[in-house]
Amino acid sequence: MPKRHVVVLLPGQGAQYPGMCVDLYRGDSLFAALLDDVLDRFHDGRRIRTDWLATSHPADIHRTTRSQPLLFALDYALSRRAQEAGVSADEYLGHSIGEFAAAALAGTITLDDAVRVLDARIPLLADTPAGGMLAVALAAEAATPYLGDGVEIAAVNGPRQLMLAGPADPLDRVAKALTDDEVTWRPVRATSPFHSSVLGRAVTASLPLFSALPLQPPNIPITSAYTGRALDPRTAMDPAFWAGQPAAPVLFAHALEDLLGRTPEPLFVEAGPGQTLSTLVRAHAQVRAARHPVIPLSSGRSRVRDDETHLARAFGTVRELLSPVHTSVHGSE
Repeated sequence: MPKRHVVVLLPGQGAQYPGMCVDLYRGDSLFAALLDDVLDRFHDGRRIRTDWLATSHPADIHRTTRSQPLLFALDYALSRRAQEAGVSADEYLGHSIGEFAAAALAGTITLDDAVRVLDARIPLLADTPAGGMLAVALAAEAATPYLGDGVEIAAVNGPRQLMLAGPADPLDRVAKALTDDEVTWRPVRATSPFHSSVLGRAVTASLPLFSALPLQPPNIPITSAYTGRALDPRTAMDPAFWAGQPAAPVLFAHALEDLLGRTPEPLFVEAGPGQTLSTLVRAHAQVRAARHPVIPLSSGRSRVRDDETHLARAFGTVRELLSPVHTSVHGSE
């Protein structure tokens, strides 16, 4: 049996939720130290951490100024925590800002430079016209009647799993039209219309930040959810590629399809809050048929949380699956 190929999944915008990974932070000192190391590099890191940990009056974690730095920091720290436990990535696959975390983990950008860019870019993203995002149960080709007036396809997550984004009023009209047409949809936790051209001005303003960075080819492969294939060195070193991501559509389904087509024994490990990407990967027909294991490191928001126990069990499952004597092809948790 070929050696399993560890694909670390890094979730992005919309995966955040109140209390995400807080129990793990309070109970796992190594994870806490790794996360503090990232947050302390942000200009407003102390306040971000205080708002995240607050229980009586938690800050609106869905605001861009909170969701973006926290998602990046949690993805990065949980991936590093996995490395410390002996679970190292053979490849990264991120969604939205998760791909930027992958760039930092894979050495394309240093952690200091990544935080410096985010510190400067996040206010630009937050200062865009009010808008939002919808998750819609439609194929991409069926979405055309709902597009226009600033509403665009923001992400293709599966065969009938789209995200739409746009300004607030046009998006409200699309939501009503979807309801009238009996199309299943739900709001995505975002206060900005990510992955739409509405963010174009912020992208243009952030390009000089990226142009000043010494970008490098990744030392660990990245499958890009923006190109839908393995990230080549030339693209990885292109400042415009990284600067443009907040306004570019996420092609997660295409990226997953590409990865599965060239990886005989993938072992998917989601390192970030919740289990959003684990759910998407498990829904893929090839993953189901081959019973490829999908292991989220976070217990998620829908259960009684015991993040420490869940993490220990997840690491144990991954180590067992990576053991040379392991013969089972099923380890999904």
